[in-house]
Amino acid sequence: MDYYCQVEFCRKGFYNARGLINHMMLQHSHEKQLSLSCSLDSCGYRYNTVNTFRCHLFKFHASYLVSIISDKLTDLSEITCEHTEESDREENIVEKETENITIIESVDENANKLNTEFSDFLKCFGNNVCIAQLQLREKHMLPLSAASDICDMVKYLLDLFQNSFVSLIRQRLKVLNIESDDDSVLNQILTFSSIYDRVSQLFATDHLKMLYMLNNLEFVPPKELDMPANELHQFNESVDGSNNEISSEILSPPLITNTDDIWASCERNRLKPVENDGIIRDYSDGTHFKSLNVNNNKFIRLHLYNDELEICNALGSRRGTHKISIFYFIVGNVDTHLWTNLDHIHLVLVAQYSAVKRFGYDKVLNKLMHDVKLLEIYGLDLNIDGSIEHVNGSIVTFSGDNLSSHSFGGFSTCFSSGRICRHCMVLFRFLSDVHSESSCQLRTIDLHKYHVQQVKTDKLLGAVYGVLSRCSLSSLQYFNAIECFPPDFMHDGLEGLLSVNFSIVVRNLIKEKLFTIVQLKEEIAKFKYSIPDSCDKPAVSCIPNNLGTTNKRIHGKAVERWSLFHFLPVFVSCLVKNPDILLNNNFWQLHLLCRQIVQIILAPEIDINWIPILEHLIQRHHSLLECISPVSFIPKIHYLVHYPRLLLHFGPLRHLWVMRFESKHQYFKQIARRVKNFKNITFTLTQRHEMRKCVTNFGRSPYVKGPEILGSQKILSISSIPFELVDAIKNRFGNTHQINGAEQFISTTKLRINGQVFYTTTSIICQKKASNDMPLFGKVKYILLFQGTWIICCVLQIAKEYIEFADFYTIECSDNWVVVIPGEHANHSSLGSYFVNIQEGILFRHRVCIEEK
Repeated sequence: MDYYCQVEFCRKGFYNARGLINHMMLQHSHEKQLSLSCSLDSCGYRYNTVNTFRCHLFKFHASYLVSIISDKLTDLSEITCEHTEESDREENIVEKETENITIIESVDENANKLNTEFSDFLKCFGNNVCIAQLQLREKHMLPLSAASDICDMVKYLLDLFQNSFVSLIRQRLKVLNIESDDDSVLNQILTFSSIYDRVSQLFATDHLKMLYMLNNLEFVPPKELDMPANELHQFNESVDGSNNEISSEILSPPLITNTDDIWASCERNRLKPVENDGIIRDYSDGTHFKSLNVNNNKFIRLHLYNDELEICNALGSRRGTHKISIFYFIVGNVDTHLWTNLDHIHLVLVAQYSAVKRFGYDKVLNKLMHDVKLLEIYGLDLNIDGSIEHVNGSIVTFSGDNLSSHSFGGFSTCFSSGRICRHCMVLFRFLSDVHSESSCQLRTIDLHKYHVQQVKTDKLLGAVYGVLSRCSLSSLQYFNAIECFPPDFMHDGLEGLLSVNFSIVVRNLIKEKLFTIVQLKEEIAKFKYSIPDSCDKPAVSCIPNNLGTTNKRIHGKAVERWSLFHFLPVFVSCLVKNPDILLNNNFWQLHLLCRQIVQIILAPEIDINWIPILEHLIQRHHSLLECISPVSFIPKIHYLVHYPRLLLHFGPLRHLWVMRFESKHQYFKQIARRVKNFKNITFTLTQRHEMRKCVTNFGRSPYVKGPEILGSQKILSISSIPFELVDAIKNRFGNTHQINGAEQFISTTKLRINGQVFYTTTSIICQKKASNDMPLFGKVKYILLFQGTWIICCVLQIAKEYIEFADFYTIECSDNWVVVIPGEHANHSSLGSYFVNIQEGILFRHRVCIEEK
């Protein structure tokens, strides 16, 4: 056989490419993260899915798919026939009788084998039909009626094809004088009125489809929680029927029993060597997790999130009517680059917000609390790489915007007076006086318990302490309202600090007649963003036309505000040619201080030596802001004084911010808009979400991700790349990889690996530190697959100087090549280069941990 299936553990052989493609489409079309290499005509292209692999074959190697039977199969058939005729002439009667018996037995065996294969085919085909129906409905978020109409049309076309095809076969068999009744498999094929009906009878109705998904696709049905009287249907929780009577989706099959995906990721993460280098990389490096005194290898960390979601038009007449409260969680044991994957953000509970206000969080979360306590006390036995391990777990943090965090934690939800902070006892009227955390009284666990007890006695004391009730999760073993609520920099920073800073700085520069709002908007409109930054391109309408004359602030999405803030020095440098004017401007100094603060807080890895620097920067920033614009102090700016301590407490805070959680909201909003039916909408949203998970979890898991080729590909010979690069590759790999004259590389323009995306024409930090105490950059010229290893080939860019007024590193390309293996470079993202005063350079979105060379 010339063709073999490349899917691991399959390796089934075929005589022709058509048979191979048909097999892969039927058996492996829904599997993800495959590594399929085309070896026809020395091609070498690689693909992640069967569908893209099939398209490549039809486009570039169609000649291999024309012939149904290969020449090799024809030769074998001729040899077999020749051998049979010669044997018939030489065999005697006894041998013929023996042969006849053998043939009959062989025919019976073949018939049984064909029956088995045909049954397996029907089962596999039925499974693919069910997945296709689910994918059609859930991937494109169609209403049930629309999906049913499409499936009916597909059924009609398949039945029409089958009937016509069967009719042709019957006519041909009649010409050849072959009776189809003599063969059971052939008889089944020719007598079925509709194979589509035959394979879909197990999921023909909604009820049967639910049963089928339960038994075959790990479907987790929503469960309605018992609530008093007429509120029975206002709560829906995703559950399963697993052991220990645990019914919350926190312990759903894809998380617990599927050890090949998420738990394999946990295993890889926990086997990483512990580095005592003063770098905080994730939550487990923070003081909060260390204070729990649990074994990280035996403890499941759950990070909970809650928000209120308006699924109708927020400006329409139904505003608030269908507002829902939604809870998600992530498993913190997996690699942090998977935390941003929406498939890793799991649904816990959906409830009508009106019912949450009526009954309170305690009743709404009663079932969830019961399940988490079982996980704390009894734990679970997990099959990890063939060995049974007992693990416990619990909720360790709660993320949300300030309103959700205060409401859920039992703190005051008024941010315009009184105690507006859940971390300290500061009053709203004294916000501008607090420039560091040492200037305010911090809340402690014992102090908070006292406040809760006093408020129970007299509710009027709630306004005095800023505490209204106890936290609903406070009964958990590892949770308390003081230490388990990380701040959210998306709301505090991107929508708070950055918006205020951009607005007051631009307003001042306009008042000093350095430029006008019209000129600024024109620069923003014509600005050319690099590939990594283009997805966050802000709209000009985010800036109010009267920004220079009123106290209005910029608006828009959080990433758009971040982008405006990030590129402000580039915009302004095009309008203000004298940098000394900016350096002598207090408002611009405020902007530069703010940039340094943001770069530290948003760093994916935190050097503990940055913490005192951050404290000093925040103190300077707040002091300067109090002098030049005291009215701009808002609670979100005050919260910054706690960030240095909270970075040590929780680790890098960008891993716990709510940006990706809020991205998950878009799915539920789109489902609600498309189904156009708000009767028991919480049940609909929960059920559709779990059905979508059946599709995404079918085949390979989203948690075990290999390299993903996202750009165009081409084959490069060794003679088509610069010889200096060939020498750099040889020096990089030494004797481990030998390069010969016939070596070929697969080149792509875009690659995602380990959560990082690399583009050609962008830059990365490719070396730790140069002799001039500045990072060394690399301009990505090639992304190559070299002997099974992806390498990033860069031309070295030397940082010449740091331009203070623009927070900008000027760069100059050299003639040297450097080869980087993904994961070795210092930065976590691709960087675009821009021009400031005719000098090319790079702006950092966050600070990078750079060690001595």
